Amino acid sequence: RLVGAVARALGADIMCENAFAAIERGRGNPHVTRTPYFPKDASSALGKYTVVATLDAKTPVSMFGYKNTPSRVLTQHEDDVWELDPLPGMSTMDLLRMLAEEVERAMGSALELASETSAAAQSAVDVKNAISAIVEGLLDKPIAHDESMWERGMNSRTAVQLHQRLTTHFEGVHLISSVAFQATTVDALAELVCKKLNISTAAPETSSESPTSTIDSLPTREPVQGTLTGEKTCRVIAECQPANCVVVDESLTSGTAYWDASAQCESFTHMTLTGGSIGFANAVSIGVAIAAPHRRVISMIGDGSAQYTVQALWTQAREKLDIVTVIFNNASYQILKLEMAIQGVRPNDTSRTLTELSNPTVDWVSLGRAYGVKSVRASTADEFRTAFKDALNTSGPVLIDAVLS
Repeated sequence: RLVGAVARALGADIMCENAFAAIERGRGNPHVTRTPYFPKDASSALGKYTVVATLDAKTPVSMFGYKNTPSRVLTQHEDDVWELDPLPGMSTMDLLRMLAEEVERAMGSALELASETSAAAQSAVDVKNAISAIVEGLLDKPIAHDESMWERGMNSRTAVQLHQRLTTHFEGVHLISSVAFQATTVDALAELVCKKLNISTAAPETSSESPTSTIDSLPTREPVQGTLTGEKTCRVIAECQPANCVVVDESLTSGTAYWDASAQCESFTHMTLTGGSIGFANAVSIGVAIAAPHRRVISMIGDGSAQYTVQALWTQAREKLDIVTVIFNNASYQILKLEMAIQGVRPNDTSRTLTELSNPTVDWVSLGRAYGVKSVRASTADEFRTAFKDALNTSGPVLIDAVLS
């Protein structure tokens, strides 16, 4: 949100690396443009800016060294490319706050953060639900909003952790360290946070007319039906994914539509592969599920990538982790075919043998079940939608083999 406020004050756009580690996306978060994967596209997208500043990111370069193509994608003079790196002992947030203070001094007024609060802070109900999830995560048990947290297992140590997590989640809201001692229920905490955020806790006025949501105001799209494709799979996932979920995305070529499809989802965390070594999503989804057991984890991974760490499915089953793994199954290393085409390499029997994942075809349903993971196959949009919704309502890991046409 602070990046969004600085960018808005400067009239700047926000872009992220194509291979970013993690970013908060969806409603209530600043609009971010993802840098295109291919160097010519990236150079074109970045070339319209007079000044580029990198924060918590390296100066963008191409993934591979293409023949007759420069690795550097920025066309600006080096004096117009600012690499903002924290000093030793300084965090990125420290640097960002210093930048914000400089902008405020130049403007002569404070930055406005309220218009870009996270989706968890858009209404009193959302604030309460977010606080409830944090409390339940600390206590490792459900709690009613009017129950005393102390009677449900809160102690001095968890009270300190609660203060830290609330301060981090509702960034910009300064809460006293004794907040859990003074507000002993979720209801009381929510009222306190809402007051800090200037959010009304009064019940909304009822109306005979249905309100128009952000989604309703968007251009209508054709319903997702028919044989399954990568784009349709992405659209169904975005349509059904729950708020505050974590999406571990290694869908690569099959998942290129997901970024735009998920732009209007409720706030969520989006993680991607940060380099060219594939096979991370199966394992990373385990780490996410263990670190954030109160959040639903969705792992999107290509069938080629998934085979590098397939044993992670066994760990998911053993630990009974709530992970939905979607295998984007096009039975090939499509990214290699695409890279060869760009280099003008004509496919032949040898190259096809090296890039096809068939003969024999991998049976992902049988493989998942062998590791103890509930597994289903879908080859149409309707089948996938049903399977994905069922998976989100299932306790423990589920694998969906999304067979793409």
